[in-house]
Parts: sequence; structure tokens; C-alpha cells
Amino acid sequence: MTAGVLEVSASLRHRLLLHIGRPVWTACLSDRLVHRQLRHEGDIALLPAGSQAIFERESPSTVLIVELSPALVQEAALDMGFDRRSLMLEPERQLRDGQVEHIAWALKAELEVGQPNGRPYLEGLGLALSARLVSRYAIRRPSGGTRGTPSRARSATNLTGRRVQTGRGRVAVFSVSEIGRSNSCSASPLAPNRLSQV
Repeated sequence: MTAGVLEVSASLRHRLLLHIGRPVWTACLSDRLVHRQLRHEGDIALLPAGSQAIFERESPSTVLIVELSPALVQEAALDMGFDRRSLMLEPERQLRDGQVEHIAWALKAELEVGQPNGRPYLEGLGLALSARLVSRYAIRRPSGGTRGTPSRARSATNLTGRRVQTGRGRVAVFSVSEIGRSNSCSASPLAPNRLSQV
């Protein structure tokens, strides 16, 4: 198969795209800019809610896509002591984060064996992933009417231990294999080869 294209349209959910397999040269079109980069297994793209991007790959590849509802990310922010309304995620075209990668692999493994641990396990992983995004990648907007530069969110506050509310549609994981000439990912349907949603 020759070059493949994955169009990730705007969504109401935050999405992480994890590259699986051998290195692949990729051109990423986002915010009207094109960035060419070599993607290795474990490289992650972060697309916050409302973001869109087009990935053109020079050879076949597989992408694991994890979607998180903004409510789950806000829950993590609140439990970590942040004002959830003052935080936002910004797009990241290519990042390396061992913790995010391990959680994504755990989600994939759980779904591939038929979810033997059920929804609480998947939502627990989703909450852990949300907490990592908040602590490492969230930008704190200036509060009120004050002007200033957004800063990275940091907190030493421990999680409160509040019980996770389980609800449908808070975490979704699916895989796009062998990206072809015109694969797309949108809110409904989400993508081909979807693994699961809880």
C-alpha cells in the first residue's frame, strides 16, 4: 500500500492518537500549517475537543485512538484541586510520555480480550489518563478579567479519593489499521475497527 491519509475531524471529545509499529514519515496538517515528522511506536498526538488534523503517512501504519469526554478530564482536574473552568488542553502534534503510553496500551489490551474487568477498570484507566493530561499538558488560563500568559497547570494536591461516577460514553478506544487513502475519524461514526466505548 502506498501513502495513506487519516482525517481526524473536530469532535466534542479529547483524542489521543498513539502510533503503533515501525517508524513512518508523516505530514500533519493542523492550524493551516504542515509539519513533517518521523513517527515512532509510542509517539502520541493530542487533539483537544474541537481540534482537527490530517495525517498523511508515507507507508501503511496503525493508530490507536483514545477518546476522553471533557467531563472526565474536568473531573480529574477538580479532584486535583484545579478550577476546571480555567484549564484547557492545547494540541500537541508529537509527544513522548511513558505514562500516557502505558495507559493506552492497558486500554488496548483490556479491550482486545473482551473487557473481563468491566467498565470500572476502563473508566479508572480513563481517569488516570485524564489526570496525567491535566498535570502535564493542561494550560491554566488567567482567571477573571486579568490579562496574562497562560501557564502549565501544576499541583501537589493529592486526589481526593472521590468515587468515580460510571457513565456511558466517557472513554472510547478504537484502532485504525493499515491507514489507506481515505480513512476518516469523526464523532459519529467514530472510526473503522472500533474496539469499545464505555
